[in-house]
Amino acid sequence: MPYVDDRRIGVLGVCAGGGYAVNAAMTEHRIKAVGAVVPVDIGRARRSGGSVIEDLEAVGERRTTGARGGEPLITHWIPDSPQDVAEAGITDIDMIEAVDYHQTPWGRRERSVNRLQCRSVASVIAFDAFHLVDELLTPTSPTPPPGPSRSGPGRSPAAPARPCLPDLAEPGPVTTVGPRHGCQRASPAPGAVDAH
Repeated sequence: MPYVDDRRIGVLGVCAGGGYAVNAAMTEHRIKAVGAVVPVDIGRARRSGGSVIEDLEAVGERRTTGARGGEPLITHWIPDSPQDVAEAGITDIDMIEAVDYHQTPWGRRERSVNRLQCRSVASVIAFDAFHLVDELLTPTSPTPPPGPSRSGPGRSPAAPARPCLPDLAEPGPVTTVGPRHGCQRASPAPGAVDAH
């Protein structure tokens, strides 16, 4: 695409996409600006609920089934409902709020099926959106500002406070909008646009 100025590439991500946007900028230094709306590390969120070891063992079993000619198992990306979150005992605030937004009429999108092949769950579990961000986001790449804290009312003791983005010495062209999914719903201003 000859009309793309490779010196002015930006990326925008919402929810897990915000985590993916920051992660992509770490190794793709043509990205000069990152916008992240309620950025979530989907790997950390996925690791925080249920038994990760059991999930990985189930993925291994499904891979064996597939290698023997069986049909791929399609599973959910995030739980299908707030009720499923409660039944699974999930306490991670990012996952709770993502389900509350994406899996309810408030934020559900008709074309979002919330499904992936079971074999991909292992990659999600192993993903860490912000690992090495302080080493790989260089002065010529976007540098996140100190991230908003995930602590506050309703924070589970099992899910300690953690910044959305690591604190770094120098601010740069990374913009985060809203520290949590629920911020947009809690007190909409007149004329406000749903950032999701």
